[in-house]
Amino acid sequence: MTDLTHLTAAELAAAVAGGKASAVEVAQAHLDRIAAVDDRVHAFLQVDTDGALSAAKAVDAKRAAGEQLSSLAGVPLAMKDVVVTKGLPTTAGSKILKGWVPPYDATIARRIKDAGIVMQRGKDSDRWEGLQGTDSFFPYQIGDKWYAFYGSAHTETLPISSWQVGLASAPDLAGAWVRRTEVNPLKVEPRFIENPIVTRLKDGMFVAVYDTDAPNAIGYTFSTDGIYWSAGQHLVVQKDAGLWATEVRTPLGLVEEGPDSFTLFYTANEKVAGASTDKNGIVLTPGSMGMVEVQLKRGVATAAAGH
Repeated sequence: MTDLTHLTAAELAAAVAGGKASAVEVAQAHLDRIAAVDDRVHAFLQVDTDGALSAAKAVDAKRAAGEQLSSLAGVPLAMKDVVVTKGLPTTAGSKILKGWVPPYDATIARRIKDAGIVMQRGKDSDRWEGLQGTDSFFPYQIGDKWYAFYGSAHTETLPISSWQVGLASAPDLAGAWVRRTEVNPLKVEPRFIENPIVTRLKDGMFVAVYDTDAPNAIGYTFSTDGIYWSAGQHLVVQKDAGLWATEVRTPLGLVEEGPDSFTLFYTANEKVAGASTDKNGIVLTPGSMGMVEVQLKRGVATAAAGH
Protein backbone atom coordinates (compact mmCIF):
# COMPACT_ATOMS: atom_id res chain seq x y z
CA MET A 1 0.00 0.00 0.00
CA THR A 2 0.98 3.70 -0.14
CA ASP A 3 3.76 4.77 2.22
CA LEU A 4 1.98 5.10 5.57
CA THR A 5 3.78 8.37 6.32
CA HIS A 6 2.19 9.96 3.24
CA LEU A 7 -1.40 9.30 4.30
CA THR A 8 -3.65 11.85 6.00
CA ALA A 9 -4.94 11.28 9.53
CA ALA A 10 -8.33 10.27 8.13
CA GLU A 11 -6.71 7.81 5.70
CA LEU A 12 -4.58 6.30 8.46
CA ALA A 13 -7.60 5.93 10.72
CA ALA A 14 -9.51 4.18 7.95
CA ALA A 15 -6.56 1.87 7.23
CA VAL A 16 -6.29 0.84 10.89
CA ALA A 17 -10.05 0.47 11.36
CA GLY A 18 -10.33 -1.58 8.15
CA GLY A 19 -7.46 -3.90 9.00
CA LYS A 20 -5.26 -2.76 6.10
CA ALA A 21 -2.58 -1.72 8.58
CA SER A 22 -2.11 -2.25 12.29
CA ALA A 23 -1.55 0.60 14.70
CA VAL A 24 1.91 -0.82 15.40
CA GLU A 25 2.77 -0.77 11.68
CA VAL A 26 1.61 2.83 11.42
CA ALA A 27 3.60 3.89 14.49
CA GLN A 28 6.73 2.07 13.36
CA ALA A 29 6.55 3.61 9.88
CA HIS A 30 6.49 7.11 11.38
CA LEU A 31 9.25 6.30 13.86
CA ASP A 32 11.39 5.01 10.99
CA ARG A 33 10.74 8.18 9.00
CA ILE A 34 11.73 10.34 11.97
CA ALA A 35 14.94 8.34 12.39
CA ALA A 36 15.72 8.75 8.70
CA VAL A 37 15.29 12.51 8.33
CA ASP A 38 15.18 14.28 11.70
CA ASP A 39 18.94 14.76 11.87
CA ARG A 40 18.39 17.24 9.02
CA VAL A 41 14.87 18.49 9.80
CA HIS A 42 15.19 18.84 13.60
CA ALA A 43 11.42 18.69 14.10
CA PHE A 44 11.50 16.76 17.40
CA LEU A 45 13.04 17.52 20.77
CA GLN A 46 12.05 14.10 22.13
CA VAL A 47 10.89 10.89 20.45
CA ASP A 48 9.07 8.47 22.77
CA THR A 49 9.66 5.30 20.76
CA ASP A 50 8.72 2.87 23.53
CA GLY A 51 5.65 4.86 24.53
CA ALA A 52 4.41 5.16 20.94
CA LEU A 53 4.77 1.45 20.26
CA SER A 54 3.21 0.53 23.60
CA ALA A 55 0.18 2.75 22.89
CA ALA A 56 -0.12 1.30 19.38
CA LYS A 57 -0.03 -2.26 20.74
CA ALA A 58 -2.80 -1.36 23.18
CA VAL A 59 -4.95 -0.04 20.32
CA ASP A 60 -4.42 -3.24 18.30
CA ALA A 61 -5.24 -5.39 21.34
CA LYS A 62 -8.45 -3.50 22.09
CA ARG A 63 -9.54 -3.65 18.47
CA ALA A 64 -8.85 -7.40 18.35
CA ALA A 65 -10.97 -7.81 21.50
CA GLY A 66 -13.87 -6.03 19.83
CA GLU A 67 -13.75 -2.90 21.98
CA GLN A 68 -15.19 0.29 20.52
CA LEU A 69 -12.42 2.84 19.94
CA SER A 70 -12.11 6.47 18.95
CA SER A 71 -12.37 7.05 15.21
CA LEU A 72 -8.75 8.26 15.28
CA ALA A 73 -7.31 5.51 17.48
CA GLY A 74 -3.95 4.40 16.13
CA VAL A 75 -3.16 7.67 14.37
CA PRO A 76 0.26 9.06 15.48
CA LEU A 77 0.37 12.45 17.16
CA ALA A 78 3.28 14.86 17.57
CA MET A 79 2.79 16.72 20.86
CA LYS A 80 4.05 20.31 21.07
CA ASP A 81 6.74 20.76 23.72
CA VAL A 82 4.63 23.28 25.67
CA VAL A 83 2.13 20.54 26.62
CA VAL A 84 3.06 18.95 29.95
CA THR A 85 3.39 15.19 29.44
CA LYS A 86 3.97 12.79 32.31
CA GLY A 87 7.29 10.96 32.22
CA LEU A 88 8.68 12.87 29.23
CA PRO A 89 10.94 15.94 29.28
CA THR A 90 8.82 19.06 28.66
CA THR A 91 10.84 22.23 28.20
CA ALA A 92 8.85 24.72 26.05
CA GLY A 93 12.16 25.03 24.18
CA SER A 94 13.77 26.66 27.24
CA LYS A 95 17.22 25.89 28.62
CA ILE A 96 15.92 26.66 32.10
CA LEU A 97 13.53 23.69 31.91
CA LYS A 98 16.10 21.32 30.40
CA GLY A 99 15.84 17.92 32.08
CA TRP A 100 12.47 18.60 33.76
CA VAL A 101 10.26 15.51 33.64
CA PRO A 102 6.66 16.29 34.66
CA PRO A 103 5.02 13.99 37.25
CA TYR A 104 1.58 14.58 35.69
CA ASP A 105 -0.19 15.09 32.36
CA ALA A 106 -1.81 18.28 31.13
CA THR A 107 -5.54 17.80 30.55
CA ILE A 108 -5.08 17.66 26.79
CA ALA A 109 -2.29 15.07 27.10
CA ARG A 110 -4.37 12.90 29.43
CA ARG A 111 -7.39 12.98 27.15
CA ILE A 112 -5.33 12.11 24.10
CA LYS A 113 -3.84 9.15 25.93
CA ASP A 114 -7.22 8.03 27.25
CA ALA A 115 -9.17 8.33 24.01
CA GLY A 116 -6.66 8.44 21.18
CA ILE A 117 -8.07 11.80 20.08
CA VAL A 118 -6.22 14.00 17.61
CA MET A 119 -7.74 17.48 17.53
CA GLN A 120 -8.25 18.74 13.99
CA ARG A 121 -10.83 20.66 12.01
CA GLY A 122 -14.09 18.72 11.87
CA LYS A 123 -17.66 19.03 10.63
CA ASP A 124 -18.69 20.88 13.81
CA SER A 125 -15.95 23.52 13.53
CA ASP A 126 -16.83 27.19 13.22
CA ARG A 127 -16.23 28.74 9.80
CA TRP A 128 -13.32 30.87 11.05
CA GLU A 129 -11.35 27.82 12.21
CA GLY A 130 -8.49 26.64 10.04
CA LEU A 131 -6.98 23.39 8.88
CA GLN A 132 -4.62 23.22 11.85
CA GLY A 133 -7.56 22.57 14.17
CA THR A 134 -7.05 23.34 17.87
CA ASP A 135 -3.46 24.50 18.43
CA SER A 136 -3.87 25.75 22.02
CA PHE A 137 -6.37 25.40 24.86
CA PHE A 138 -6.41 27.32 28.15
CA PRO A 139 -9.30 26.75 30.61
CA TYR A 140 -10.25 29.10 33.46
CA GLN A 141 -13.13 29.15 35.94
CA ILE A 142 -15.85 31.79 36.38
CA GLY A 143 -18.12 30.94 39.31
CA ASP A 144 -19.29 27.34 38.89
CA LYS A 145 -18.69 27.28 35.12
CA TRP A 146 -15.56 26.78 33.01
CA TYR A 147 -14.45 28.75 29.97
CA ALA A 148 -11.46 28.31 27.70
CA PHE A 149 -9.56 30.05 24.97
CA TYR A 150 -8.82 27.76 22.03
CA GLY A 151 -6.77 28.67 18.97
CA SER A 152 -6.95 27.72 15.31
CA ALA A 153 -4.84 28.70 12.30
CA HIS A 154 -5.28 28.71 8.54
CA THR A 155 -2.12 26.77 7.63
CA GLU A 156 -3.43 25.72 4.21
CA THR A 157 -1.14 28.26 2.54
CA LEU A 158 1.89 30.29 3.58
CA PRO A 159 2.17 32.92 4.83
CA ILE A 160 -0.62 32.08 7.26
CA SER A 161 -3.56 34.39 6.57
CA SER A 162 -5.31 34.11 9.93
CA TRP A 163 -4.42 32.73 13.40
CA GLN A 164 -7.23 33.43 15.85
CA VAL A 165 -8.76 32.31 19.15
CA GLY A 166 -12.29 31.45 20.15
CA LEU A 167 -14.12 30.81 23.39
CA ALA A 168 -15.57 27.50 24.61
CA SER A 169 -17.52 26.72 27.78
CA ALA A 170 -18.32 23.68 29.90
CA PRO A 171 -20.10 22.88 33.18
CA ASP A 172 -16.97 21.11 34.42
CA LEU A 173 -13.28 21.02 33.53
CA ALA A 174 -13.77 17.49 32.20
CA GLY A 175 -16.39 18.77 29.72
CA ALA A 176 -18.38 18.50 27.65
CA TRP A 177 -16.89 21.61 25.98
CA VAL A 178 -19.07 23.64 23.62
CA ARG A 179 -17.95 26.41 21.27
CA ARG A 180 -19.34 29.89 22.02
CA THR A 181 -20.03 30.52 18.35
CA GLU A 182 -21.94 33.75 19.07
CA VAL A 183 -18.72 35.52 20.19
CA ASN A 184 -16.16 33.69 18.05
CA PRO A 185 -13.58 34.46 16.91
CA LEU A 186 -12.79 36.88 19.71
CA LYS A 187 -12.09 40.39 18.38
CA VAL A 188 -8.71 40.76 20.08
CA GLU A 189 -6.27 40.83 17.15
CA PRO A 190 -6.93 41.36 13.42
CA ARG A 191 -4.67 38.52 12.23
CA PHE A 192 -2.49 36.75 14.82
CA ILE A 193 -3.00 35.68 18.44
CA GLU A 194 -1.71 32.42 19.93
CA ASN A 195 -1.39 30.70 23.32
CA PRO A 196 -3.39 33.11 25.54
CA ILE A 197 -3.03 32.63 29.30
CA VAL A 198 -5.69 34.08 31.62
CA THR A 199 -5.13 35.58 35.08
CA ARG A 200 -7.89 36.88 37.34
CA LEU A 201 -6.89 40.01 39.23
CA LYS A 202 -7.87 40.74 42.83
CA ASP A 203 -10.45 43.32 41.71
CA GLY A 204 -12.24 40.68 39.63
CA MET A 205 -10.89 41.89 36.29
CA PHE A 206 -9.42 39.32 33.91
CA VAL A 207 -6.21 39.83 31.91
CA ALA A 208 -4.88 37.50 29.20
CA VAL A 209 -1.33 37.60 27.83
CA TYR A 210 -0.56 36.00 24.49
CA ASP A 211 1.85 35.52 21.60
CA THR A 212 1.57 38.33 19.04
CA ASP A 213 3.22 39.21 15.73
CA ALA A 214 4.10 42.73 16.96
CA PRO A 215 7.92 43.03 17.11
CA ASN A 216 9.60 42.42 20.48
CA ALA A 217 6.25 42.34 22.26
CA ILE A 218 3.74 40.27 24.18
CA GLY A 219 0.04 40.94 23.57
CA TYR A 220 -2.51 41.52 26.31
CA THR A 221 -6.26 42.05 26.63
CA PHE A 222 -8.68 42.75 29.49
CA SER A 223 -12.20 41.55 30.33
CA THR A 224 -14.64 42.46 33.08
CA ASP A 225 -16.53 39.16 32.85
CA GLY A 226 -14.05 36.70 31.23
CA ILE A 227 -16.27 36.37 28.14
CA TYR A 228 -16.05 39.65 26.24
CA TRP A 229 -12.45 40.81 25.72
CA SER A 230 -11.00 44.20 24.79
CA ALA A 231 -9.00 44.90 21.64
CA GLY A 232 -5.44 43.69 22.10
CA GLN A 233 -2.57 45.92 23.19
CA HIS A 234 1.15 45.24 22.92
CA LEU A 235 3.75 45.32 25.67
CA VAL A 236 7.32 45.72 24.36
CA VAL A 237 9.52 43.46 26.52
CA GLN A 238 12.91 44.16 24.95
CA LYS A 239 14.44 47.22 23.30
CA ASP A 240 17.68 49.15 22.85
CA ALA A 241 20.51 47.68 24.95
CA GLY A 242 18.14 45.03 26.30
CA LEU A 243 17.57 43.47 22.87
CA TRP A 244 18.72 39.91 23.53
CA ALA A 245 16.34 37.85 21.35
CA THR A 246 15.71 37.65 17.60
CA GLU A 247 12.06 36.77 18.18
CA VAL A 248 9.83 37.07 21.26
CA ARG A 249 7.57 34.03 21.39
CA THR A 250 5.11 32.62 23.92
CA PRO A 251 4.16 34.07 27.34
CA LEU A 252 4.30 31.50 30.13
CA GLY A 253 2.28 33.39 32.71
CA LEU A 254 2.05 36.26 35.19
CA VAL A 255 3.43 35.89 38.73
CA GLU A 256 2.02 38.40 41.21
CA GLU A 257 4.71 40.31 43.10
CA GLY A 258 2.65 43.05 44.78
CA PRO A 259 -0.29 45.42 44.21
CA ASP A 260 -0.75 45.55 40.41
CA SER A 261 2.85 44.34 40.02
CA PHE A 262 3.74 41.13 38.19
CA THR A 263 6.64 39.24 36.69
CA LEU A 264 5.90 38.07 33.15
CA PHE A 265 7.81 35.03 31.91
CA TYR A 266 8.07 34.39 28.17
CA THR A 267 10.01 32.29 25.68
CA ALA A 268 12.18 33.73 22.91
CA ASN A 269 14.86 32.80 20.40
CA GLU A 270 18.29 34.02 21.46
CA LYS A 271 20.19 36.53 19.34
CA VAL A 272 23.25 34.76 17.92
CA ALA A 273 25.63 36.34 15.43
CA GLY A 274 25.73 34.63 12.05
CA ALA A 275 22.69 32.40 12.70
CA SER A 276 21.06 30.91 9.59
CA THR A 277 17.36 31.01 8.68
CA ASP A 278 14.94 28.33 7.53
CA LYS A 279 12.94 28.42 4.29
CA ASN A 280 10.28 30.59 5.95
CA GLY A 281 12.78 33.19 7.14
CA ILE A 282 12.76 32.08 10.80
CA VAL A 283 16.18 32.59 12.42
CA LEU A 284 17.50 29.26 13.72
CA THR A 285 18.79 30.17 17.17
CA PRO A 286 18.50 28.51 20.61
CA GLY A 287 15.28 28.91 22.57
CA SER A 288 15.47 30.52 25.99
CA MET A 289 13.28 32.25 28.57
CA GLY A 290 13.02 35.92 29.50
CA MET A 291 11.19 37.83 32.20
CA VAL A 292 10.00 41.38 32.63
CA GLU A 293 8.46 43.33 35.50
CA VAL A 294 4.96 44.54 34.62
CA GLN A 295 2.80 47.24 36.19
CA LEU A 296 -0.95 47.25 35.50
CA LYS A 297 -2.73 50.62 35.53
CA ARG A 298 -6.48 50.46 34.70
CA GLY A 299 -6.37 48.62 31.41
CA VAL A 300 -2.78 49.48 30.51
CA ALA A 301 0.35 47.42 31.13
CA THR A 302 3.84 48.94 31.30
CA ALA A 303 7.16 47.11 31.34
CA ALA A 304 9.34 48.30 34.20
CA ALA A 305 12.46 46.19 33.67
CA GLY A 306 13.37 43.27 31.46
CA HIS A 307 15.94 40.47 31.54
